[in-house]
Amino acid sequence: VEMGYQPTLIHGLFLHNKASEAVALVERMMLKGCQPDVLTYGALVNGVCKRGETDLALKLLKKMEAEKIEANVVIYSTVIDGLCKYKHPDDALNLFSEMENKGIRPNVFTYNTLISCLCNYGRWEDAAGLLRDMIERS
Repeated sequence: VEMGYQPTLIHGLFLHNKASEAVALVERMMLKGCQPDVLTYGALVNGVCKRGETDLALKLLKKMEAEKIEANVVIYSTVIDGLCKYKHPDDALNLFSEMENKGIRPNVFTYNTLISCLCNYGRWEDAAGLLRDMIERS
């Protein structure tokens, strides 16, 4: 399988509720010497987050880091969104801080997701702080 098709295959497997097969595909590819790229990891992270498997998404981020594959703002935002949807606002805030510490600048989607999440949990001061931060950076 050509590497360019891997994200598409992974996305398709998740669409058909075959998450374990998607993860196994990547593991098999790695055993055969094919290193997943940021797009492949992005497809995996997106799929597991939509299923609520945020622990696995966080592990995938760590694996990317160990393999020297730099996660981008889209991947971080996807995990932050998953953490918010599945009731982990503190983890979402921690990941946001980690992202910024690595020099990855949040985008409007990242801010909106996290601000909305914090408001849903009545964390008005945290949400207002993020809003101020977003305005200052624009």
